[in-house]
Amino acid sequence: MAVLYHFRQVCNGRESLWQSATTTTTVLKCVKQPYEVQVYDDFAIKGNTGILRCHIPSFVREHVRVTNWLTGDDVQIHSNLLKGGRYSVLPNGELHVHRISDEIIVDGSSSSMQKLSQSSSTSNESGGNSNSNNNNNNHQQRNKLMFRCQTKHILSGQTKLSGNYGRLIVTEPQSRMPPKIIANLRHIVAQSGETVELPCSTQAHPWPMFTWYRASTETTNTGSSSSSSTEGATMSSNKRMSRLLVPTFRIGDSDSSNDDSIQSSSSSTSTESLATSYRISKAGRIVQVDSSLFIRDLTHHDSGIYVCVANNSAGQDRFEIELLVRAPLSVTINPSHILATDGENIAFNCTVNGGAPISRIQWRRNARPLGSSPSLSVAGNRVHLYENDRRLLIQQQCIVSNEFESVQASAELALADDPPAFFYVFSVVEPVKPGTSLSIKCSATGVPLPQIVWTLDGSPLADHGRIRVGDYVSSDGVVNSFVNITSVRTEDGGIYSCTASNDVHSISHSGRINVFGPAFVRPMKNITAISGHNIHLHCPAAGYPLESIVWFKRSSESPSRLPQNHRQKSLLNGTLLIEKVDRSSDEDAYRCVVTGTGGASKASAELFMRVLVAPVISPFNPPPNLREGMRVMLTCSVVEGDSPILIQFLKDGEPIHESASQPSRIKLDVANEFSATLFIGSVNADDSGNYTCIASNMAAVSTYSIVMKVNVPPKWKIAPVDMEAIEGQNVVIDCSASGEPRIWWERAYDKPSDHRSLSSSLSGTTIPISAHQSGAHQPTHYFRTLVSNSHMHTLENGSLMIRDVAEEDSGVYLCQANNGVGSGLSKVITVKVHVPAHFKSKFSAQTVQKGDSIEFNCDAYGEPPMTIKLAKDRMQMDIDTGTNGGSHSSLNDQTLRIDSRYRVVRKPSDDGYSLIVRIMSVDRRDSSLFTCLASNAYGKDEYNFQLIVQEPPGKPENVHILESESRSAVVGWSAPYSGNSPLLAYHIEYRQAVATNGDSSWTDVSPIVSVGGSKHLDLSASPGTTIRETIAGTENSFALRSLKPMTIYELRIQAENKLGLGSFTSILKLVTKEEAPSGPPLNIHVYPMTARTLQITFQPPKSEHQNGQLLGYYVGYKALDLDEHFMFKKVMENNGQTNASGNDKLSTASVNKEVRITDLQMIGETLVNDPPRAPLLNSVNVDYDSVELSWTIETSDNQPNPSSLSKSDAPEITGYFVYAKSPFSEWEERQVDSSQNSYTFTQLLCGTQYQ
Repeated sequence: MAVLYHFRQVCNGRESLWQSATTTTTVLKCVKQPYEVQVYDDFAIKGNTGILRCHIPSFVREHVRVTNWLTGDDVQIHSNLLKGGRYSVLPNGELHVHRISDEIIVDGSSSSMQKLSQSSSTSNESGGNSNSNNNNNNHQQRNKLMFRCQTKHILSGQTKLSGNYGRLIVTEPQSRMPPKIIANLRHIVAQSGETVELPCSTQAHPWPMFTWYRASTETTNTGSSSSSSTEGATMSSNKRMSRLLVPTFRIGDSDSSNDDSIQSSSSSTSTESLATSYRISKAGRIVQVDSSLFIRDLTHHDSGIYVCVANNSAGQDRFEIELLVRAPLSVTINPSHILATDGENIAFNCTVNGGAPISRIQWRRNARPLGSSPSLSVAGNRVHLYENDRRLLIQQQCIVSNEFESVQASAELALADDPPAFFYVFSVVEPVKPGTSLSIKCSATGVPLPQIVWTLDGSPLADHGRIRVGDYVSSDGVVNSFVNITSVRTEDGGIYSCTASNDVHSISHSGRINVFGPAFVRPMKNITAISGHNIHLHCPAAGYPLESIVWFKRSSESPSRLPQNHRQKSLLNGTLLIEKVDRSSDEDAYRCVVTGTGGASKASAELFMRVLVAPVISPFNPPPNLREGMRVMLTCSVVEGDSPILIQFLKDGEPIHESASQPSRIKLDVANEFSATLFIGSVNADDSGNYTCIASNMAAVSTYSIVMKVNVPPKWKIAPVDMEAIEGQNVVIDCSASGEPRIWWERAYDKPSDHRSLSSSLSGTTIPISAHQSGAHQPTHYFRTLVSNSHMHTLENGSLMIRDVAEEDSGVYLCQANNGVGSGLSKVITVKVHVPAHFKSKFSAQTVQKGDSIEFNCDAYGEPPMTIKLAKDRMQMDIDTGTNGGSHSSLNDQTLRIDSRYRVVRKPSDDGYSLIVRIMSVDRRDSSLFTCLASNAYGKDEYNFQLIVQEPPGKPENVHILESESRSAVVGWSAPYSGNSPLLAYHIEYRQAVATNGDSSWTDVSPIVSVGGSKHLDLSASPGTTIRETIAGTENSFALRSLKPMTIYELRIQAENKLGLGSFTSILKLVTKEEAPSGPPLNIHVYPMTARTLQITFQPPKSEHQNGQLLGYYVGYKALDLDEHFMFKKVMENNGQTNASGNDKLSTASVNKEVRITDLQMIGETLVNDPPRAPLLNSVNVDYDSVELSWTIETSDNQPNPSSLSKSDAPEITGYFVYAKSPFSEWEERQVDSSQNSYTFTQLLCGTQYQ
């Protein structure tokens, strides 16, 4: 199948004033297109993890999923690593086969295949049952080696099997190999509540140790509790990492148990595999099996980045994988319904649950996107509406999307009902003349729009020929109502009222309109009054002007003018007020008499007032201290009121009916119209509530209410149960009861007792519970109330939370619930805290000197059975330290044979085991990191001990010549073994090689002359003198100066640390380069042979001035008194050898001649004149900030006495130049007069080396 195109579809619905929108649906259009899937062979190192992948063509990869893997026997493979198996099938379709060995998968080499064929041939030749069995075994093994995948197209549902089988080809490890993580699944999406596997499949040798970290501040649970805990650590990266301390299991070669395991050598489940599977199932929510990390019961808190670090003795590799826990996405808007008032600011909040991470939150109004408006503000999941428009009805939608789904929620914004308010009211002050026209108006606003009704003296104003009543609504939402009267008459006078009403409220405005004319009274209707209430009797009089309005009460004797008592009051407008109407004295006929001015006119009207008596209910109360199971009778009696009277009971506002299922439990007995009894048999908590008796007649409705509470004893909602936990977890022990009880926890402590007692208490007291059996002393539990603190805390729902549970938290706990009804509830439980194997100290180090003995302890704490292993530089040492049970060591599988100098002693203790390691006569080999790894069924831990063996340093290595000149050389070397102590200095000794040196001791030849100190430096010492230089231990090269040209020197170097001097290196010989002779030929004599011939004799320069091999001489001559150039003749040494004397003959004229002779060498020649000889440095006096130098001039007879020099022996010296240089500056020149033979440099820096 291939996707050709897709489009998006949105469904909109409209109801009433609102429009809503569903989420977007993507519809895919597909056509059939054939495709094939393949599985290719792959290579894996023995003992490691192999990976097979199902290769799907790219054009359908987006819509094809790997659903199954099958073996060659077409047996379906399931992920069974958590059950002790070897398979992992990952969400991306990869098949990971763990702990591969050549027993289960043969090498792909031809030799291996030949061996398999030979095995098959041999079995064929043997015949019989053996032949059949071997063939079956070989066939099964071959099938176990082959895998293929099955895929499904998610759009069409088409399934396909791969066209071939893939094999894992196993190779033997040839050498150490650093870890290389081959897993490439870097993003996993899992559903909340599921179990997920985070792979870290690796190729390495030896097998590495795996450590998992989580990149987040949130904590991760390592146990069965829903709370989480981690131990903080920091990796050398930019992220803050937390190390996951989880139980770890290594699937062994014999651990495979299921039929789909790749171990063909075993067909039944092994005991070890069952034990491993059981330990894994009990190990907690997060567990590491082989290299994979498993997390059970996923929550959204588990989302994050996890880092796997694989480490062995050859190197390290790390791998990051992101886990996204997908929970069903839900969204709500708070508030969901708002009744707004005019100008009110409104805010909607969109709350998202699950489905992280959220990719988009979108707001819509009436299914349309929100536009920009100054009265609108949108900030993520919050919308603000400012100065809300009262005329606006809207529906807000919040649409939330992630990469998997899209959901929405809506909220309604409605305008709150607004009571009416008058915008305009009429006012007529002047009397109206008959026959004229009159118009009055009232205007009002409100929500909903109010209706305006007109009355005249309390009676509705009829609309007829002369009187018109109408209304209209203006564009601004104002209701305008008017009354128009044409040809006004006297009877039109009176009190006009306009009443504006809507669902919220009613308001009225009244005003009297007077019309000139005689007195007039409109007929009055009879009225009814309620006994005990006040009543107003209004006289509908008209005419103007009026003199009086008087009320009379008709009695059996004669009419009486009112008022006659304190309850009757006549108001100025002619209204009669009767307070607290009484039937016996007030029920009668009343007449209103109106008199015009001067008595010219008079009018009257009469009404009858009937007085009714409302029902009066006698108070009643529920029984005190009502408890569950008791009977209740509530009697409602009406002691006063007119018949007929109707009585009924309500509970919480709802009528009470007799129970159909339990007719005898609730009964309503109405004996007569004046009383009713409610009977409830065996009350329970559901009977608590508000009970109301309603008595009604023609006059009024009376009510009387009581609150009845049924006290019920507490009942368990969640009873506490025994709990097991691993030390360090957060534990929550549930304890919840109904009946609103007070819940508290107590803890037991033991006290020996030999008596029998049983008691209980409600709160804060001790509860001893003991037993005496067969005369034995049994422990008595005395309970004490737990006070909440940072470690133990009672939650609001009654549960007990223990943070970072410790072994001392194990014990007996009591949860009690009591609300004062009954004896209350209590439950005793046992909390068992399992202590994982751990070390209190994680690291220590000790420094010892070579040859000493050392002892260190590995004190492991935890529950037995426990296994302790010892490793040296992560290589397991071959010692027997098993205590019982298996081992979950993650140390390297390769073991080291223990040295005879090692002594390992195991000592059990009350709370663990101690491993005592003694090493006799330590040496350099023992400078290592020793690791003790302890493990039990509940966890593992390691203790690292760094042993540092110190000794004098070794010989500097790779001593070689970096530079060589005629008078200097630079020697370099590599730093030696430091002896685990910083190198303090290097000592360089060198001397001129002479024949007498031989192999004799350097110090035996001549005293060592120190250089650079305050000692005297004698450079005129004999050639065999040893010179010793000392430089800092951080240097790795040294410059030798003041050497002689073409001279052989011997050199050796020695390192020093705080433990002493190391050995010297082997002697290194170096030869300086040649340079031009520095001295002229000696003893020159000139003899005249003939008149034109001179014989010149001379001797070679001194050997120390030859500076190499002499090749010959240049002899120059010219006439003494003539201004002409010298004529030179080259005279060669015989066979490169210098004779004791030179002899040459020159043909010259009979004049005085001047002769000059220079040496000839490969490097150069001397000057034709004798220059001054180099001064010889005799002594160096060094102070802390000055250096004094002195020198002499060597004469021809090696006498360094300047006074013995004559003009013929040496040229005249006119002065000296002295040069000095520090490491931080250039050469500085000082000129000294020829009369001086010393100079002092001052203001030098203390501790600085100068040249």
